[in-house]
Amino acid sequence: GLLGCTQTGGRKACRYVAGASELASVKDREDFERIANTIFDPVGGWARKDTEPVASITAMLGIGGGYERLKGDDASTSTTSSGLFAPIGIEYSVPTDAGFISKAALGFSLVDLGGMLTYSKEEGIGTSEVKAEANSSFRAIASPGVYGAIGFHDSPFRLGISYMYAPALRQSEDDLGNSRDLRATRIIGFLAFDLTLLGF
Repeated sequence: GLLGCTQTGGRKACRYVAGASELASVKDREDFERIANTIFDPVGGWARKDTEPVASITAMLGIGGGYERLKGDDASTSTTSSGLFAPIGIEYSVPTDAGFISKAALGFSLVDLGGMLTYSKEEGIGTSEVKAEANSSFRAIASPGVYGAIGFHDSPFRLGISYMYAPALRQSEDDLGNSRDLRATRIIGFLAFDLTLLGF
């Protein structure tokens, strides 16, 4: 099983392969939390952040929405967007003593895997129109930025706000069907699940 594998082998690859097979047979919430915690961080992952400062490589999975400033070579526009929020980055969290808020984190994002599944309000930009869907290429996931988040007692869920720069998140299209990439500056509020990949 997964726990025996990690105790005897102690190898990350063993955790991930065995964990994937056990996730397929999850029967209840307790099973899911036990296996997820072992796969992503064998000493508790997000739960550690309730009681001690933790530097970590962390992913999040949730929903987000907010403001976007889009810029092309010769024009710019502002719009709103929403969709999947799934960044991966490096963060530092500390426990707090604020009632149901038990932890706070500040982090730096590198990519947002949810970027390709975000949608913006269609707006004109110069003589072109911004496409509502995100750029379909993997360039859309590059999203360096910063974020802050608060977490809740005995829960992996967190609320936060992020400021990201995505150099090729969206595209505009003119009347002739010509497309070009647009740079996006994003301020996004989010509700997400904390997936601590590696804690230090």
